[in-house]
Amino acid sequence: MANDLKILQGFDGIVMVRDLAKAKTEDAKMVPYLTSTDFELSRDSDSTATKSGNVAKVGGLETSFSFETLDSTSETLDLLHKSLVDKTTLEFWFVKLGLLGTDGQKVFAHYMRGRISKDSESGDPDDNGTREFEVAVDGEPKDGYTKIPEGLREQINYIFQGLLKNDGTNGKDGSGAA
Repeated sequence: MANDLKILQGFDGIVMVRDLAKAKTEDAKMVPYLTSTDFELSRDSDSTATKSGNVAKVGGLETSFSFETLDSTSETLDLLHKSLVDKTTLEFWFVKLGLLGTDGQKVFAHYMRGRISKDSESGDPDDNGTREFEVAVDGEPKDGYTKIPEGLREQINYIFQGLLKNDGTNGKDGSGAA
């Protein structure tokens, strides 16, 4: 059992987003330069004292989802801002790349729909600009496993390239053959 345990690293958690209206025509896009994510599920609870003991009452599931990124000229950040201004519904996936399904091909994700409720920008003269987004989640998130778009891992961290020209004889995309 202990050998099966794997620590999930913070960099394995990424945020993917797509305009719900474009679900049939576009793949989800990664939020670039992500620096932090916060995903929290909670329920309010209360109890009523009875002569037989306390009886618990549990409220509805509440979701808090926010993330921070370096500011950039990314169209994805424009999509997030547009959701706040125009109240458009977006699809979000909080993907855990380090948590593979039993087939080894899919990764675990929390899926949710909602709108951006906060877009906070800040920038100091001696540092990169940052953006913090908060999501107003509709309903309850769903958990599952999903395939990731082709080339996503390369967007996150470039892959090893061999020294030879990338003409297809140096492994897939020039990688692997040193």
